[in-house]
Amino acid sequence: MKKVFFAGLLVFSLLINVSAGIVIAKHWWLKHDSRDKDMLSSCPALSSQDVKSISGDWYDARQSIMATRKELHTKRAEVLDLVAANPGDLLMLIGSGGALEIAERNGNAARRLGVKAGERVSLWSE
Repeated sequence: MKKVFFAGLLVFSLLINVSAGIVIAKHWWLKHDSRDKDMLSSCPALSSQDVKSISGDWYDARQSIMATRKELHTKRAEVLDLVAANPGDLLMLIGSGGALEIAERNGNAARRLGVKAGERVSLWSE
């Protein structure tokens, strides 16, 4: 009697697992199949010339961005040299993200002030 019961339980659990797998596969198939049809109908195929054009534009844009970034780093170093005359001087400047930053010439302002980079600090004048 025990064998029959456990065999029936095994068959029942296998049927439940198979049916759950079928339901999941059906939902996955319908979701992905309809998305692919919409994408294919609304997007024309790219020719090899289009791919080359996009690649060239991306490369040119990246080169321009890298040149601008290098120029910004150079200008920032010049500003630090102008404002902080001595190594170790602290200064404040507006960073590229628009936030007020505290910097140390030839050093690490966060380490000197005992704070972590990005941590909020309070400023006051004497």
